Amino acid sequence: MKKTPIICLASWYPNEIDHFEGDFIQRKLQALSIYRPVHLFHVKKHAKEQFKNTETINAKGALEEHIHYTNSGGTGVIYSIKNYWTFFKKHNAFLKNHIKSYGKPKTILVQVPYNAGIIALYWKKRYGIDYILTEHYGIYNNRYEANFNTRSSIYKYIVKRIITNSKKLITVSHALASDINQMVTKKEYSKLSNVVDTNLFKYKTKTDVKPFIFCHLSNMIPVKNITGMIHAAKILADKEIDFKLNLIGGDNKDHQALAEKLNLKNKTVFFKNAVSYDKVASVLQESHALLMFSNTESQSCISLEALCTGTPVISSKAGGIEEHLNTSNSLLVNCKDEEGLANAMINMIKNYAGYNQEEIANDNQSFWNYKQIGKEYHQLIENTLS
Repeated sequence: MKKTPIICLASWYPNEIDHFEGDFIQRKLQALSIYRPVHLFHVKKHAKEQFKNTETINAKGALEEHIHYTNSGGTGVIYSIKNYWTFFKKHNAFLKNHIKSYGKPKTILVQVPYNAGIIALYWKKRYGIDYILTEHYGIYNNRYEANFNTRSSIYKYIVKRIITNSKKLITVSHALASDINQMVTKKEYSKLSNVVDTNLFKYKTKTDVKPFIFCHLSNMIPVKNITGMIHAAKILADKEIDFKLNLIGGDNKDHQALAEKLNLKNKTVFFKNAVSYDKVASVLQESHALLMFSNTESQSCISLEALCTGTPVISSKAGGIEEHLNTSNSLLVNCKDEEGLANAMINMIKNYAGYNQEEIANDNQSFWNYKQIGKEYHQLIENTLS
């Protein structure tokens, strides 16, 4: 007997406008779909005319993705009301079709509270449908500049109601849950990690090449503290240490200007455009270590992926990222401690032979693979339904 698909509403999800938006959510649903069918629904606001009021439906095994595109042009109160009316209308039409085919769901999934959680909250009050909420967003501490407390009163009220009324709260780390409990509301939770495609992110023997290669891959937003990494790189360069730092994924002119000013650009610090997911695996396999220097991290997918390739990590003590790092696979430094980061980089270079990279990869692949995370997600859902 086939299982009834479970609905998932996602605030972020990969789409034709941005292929990277919430890609970690897509991978988590792919993992879950090993154990039960999932119907994903996402509304993407945009300003591109070719996608105006269009819909795409993608079937990937037992994961069916319904993505609607609505035009984001216009300003003012009337537009905002019209925009939310369209948002509700599309979601309600999707629910109506689901009920027609499978009956009314007892529970749905929500990925990231705002704004998909608004629909889930409405469906709970209107139709008695519970929801299981997963949060990834690391805005619930003061180390994040645009943190929860800086948001509008309406935003804070809505997010608090969405979290409070969830049947179950899932977070990607204990640190994120602790932050939510301190900054938003008290709520019991379960931890469920992000997932890694271990068919791509696997151990590959590193060639004995010089110089020593550090890599960093992200969207280069301020919370990643790229400036601090560049300053640390300057300390190593002044000591005439042979190394490279590849900064991949952003096109921040200020960062490049800083590297140029410090005489590092295209000498020891190199800037590269964002790469595809499969290419990320190659970058990690070809690098000696991953460098992270964030002010805060809810978990950090890239660090999980690095470990699955056997690539050691240097990271700041930024919250959720610390939970899967230890002395056998990483070095930790204090946030914003540029000299400490430089010393850790030197330490990593000098003591690199002490890291058992194949063991690091094997251990972490067993934790973060699709079958394992999908099984844990499925069991959390079953336990909530029972």
